[in-house]
Amino acid sequence: MKKLLITGVIAIAAILGLVQSGSAQTKYTIQRQSFWQKTTINKAKYPKKSIAVWNAKHTKVKFYLKDYPNNTWYGRGSETLKHGKTTAKYIYIQGNNKKHTDLVKGYVWHGYLEAGFGEETYSHKYLSLDSMTKNADYLKYIKKSPSQKVTREIVKLFPNNKVTLKMSKYAAASGAYYFEDIAPKTYFTKPDLTGYTIVKFPKVIDYLKSSKNVSATIRAKKVKSILASYGYTTSKLKKLSSKYQIGINIVDSTYITSDSPECGYAFIIGKAK
Repeated sequence: MKKLLITGVIAIAAILGLVQSGSAQTKYTIQRQSFWQKTTINKAKYPKKSIAVWNAKHTKVKFYLKDYPNNTWYGRGSETLKHGKTTAKYIYIQGNNKKHTDLVKGYVWHGYLEAGFGEETYSHKYLSLDSMTKNADYLKYIKKSPSQKVTREIVKLFPNNKVTLKMSKYAAASGAYYFEDIAPKTYFTKPDLTGYTIVKFPKVIDYLKSSKNVSATIRAKKVKSILASYGYTTSKLKKLSSKYQIGINIVDSTYITSDSPECGYAFIIGKAK
């Protein structure tokens, strides 16, 4: 009798489990779905937590963000899901798999993402200025990218001054040299720098353009001498007010493929009035 009772309880539990499992799949319904023309750049807000990335119907976990803690996630679209009486926005994301041979993709609740690059992306050879929205993004790129050796050396010449993304975008939009295919349209929309005095160094641009195969150390020494010809000697650079900001963007044949001639050079300093 006991055996029959236990068997019956197990059977009922199994049936209930199936019912609940089936109903769980119908709890989320797609209210709205769209795919974007412009991609957003995101990173995980909590890269070490088990945040699930789902299929579109929210019935299957495809992977967890913690499996790819350093990834950059490119937002390609969104959907609004209804769950009971509440609705929530999910972002459709794509990013590299662990072998960098394919993409992993799916939907994740928007609150688990924030704007910016994942840590591994900063070591790439090329990131465009228009893909960045924060100073911290650009400074990390300059610090970590193997293509930014000469940038790092030039910045050392200005011990009291910081590179800013805003000034760098202005440099890229005014008096810079870029290979035709590399400069995005947004470079030509100058940031508003009302309240700044801008100093340009066209001879530095010309030299950088003609010396991309020279070592970073030698190029930095030459830039130092060119700056001195403008009156910005080592002594003066050491005394420059911290009100000066550096605008710099150097691309040395690092865009798309190694055998492409793409390059770009922008360099100014600006002082807050």
